[in-house]
Amino acid sequence: MAEEILELVGLRVRAARTQRHWTIRELAERSGVSVRFLVQLEAGRGNISVKRLADLARAFTVPTADLLADNLPDAPRVVALLGLRGAGKTPDFIRSIPMRKVLHPATLLALDMNGSPLPDLHGGPVRLIVPGWDGASWVKWVSRIELVDKMNAGFYMNPAYRYPRTPVAPGTAAKPEELDVLEGMAVKSFFATPADQA
Repeated sequence: MAEEILELVGLRVRAARTQRHWTIRELAERSGVSVRFLVQLEAGRGNISVKRLADLARAFTVPTADLLADNLPDAPRVVALLGLRGAGKTPDFIRSIPMRKVLHPATLLALDMNGSPLPDLHGGPVRLIVPGWDGASWVKWVSRIELVDKMNAGFYMNPAYRYPRTPVAPGTAAKPEELDVLEGMAVKSFFATPADQA
C-alpha cells in the first residue's frame, strides 16, 4: 500500500511539474528539494517527508493535499501525526485525523508565521492547523506523518479527547464503547454587544 501511495504522489508531482513546463532542475531550485530526490520521487521511490511535501506544494502554489494520493480503492482513510515524543511514562503524542479532514482546503501544515519560520513556542518547525476542530487535533512539533488504515490506539486517541455519544447522568461515567473521538465542537457561547439602555 505504501508503495502505491508513493507512486501516486510521484505521478502528481510529475504532472504538476510538466504542466508548468519545468525541468526537474527548475523544480529543485524553486522548492529546495534536491534533483536526486525528485528523480526518485517521480519514479515512485522517494519516501517523502512532511517538510519536502510542503516545500513542493509551496513551489507549485497548491495545497499540500493536492499532492497526496487519495484515489486508491483501498487508500488509507486516516493520517497519524506524531508530535511531541513522550518521556518516561508519558506516551508519544500521536493524533489520528481522518483523510476527509486532512484533504479539506482549510487544513494546513504550518511552517511559517508572519513571514518567519514557525517558532518552537507555536509548535515549529511544523504544526498542523485544523480549523473547526478541537485544539488537541492541532498537532505541534510534527515529526512524522503516516498514512494508516485505522485510528491510532494510543492514549491521546483513546481514552483521551473523547466524549459520550449520548448524555450521561451527572457523576456517572460513560462506557468506553459509547465514546466518540472529539472533532468539531458545537458553539456553547458567543460575544455580543449589549443593547442600548441595557
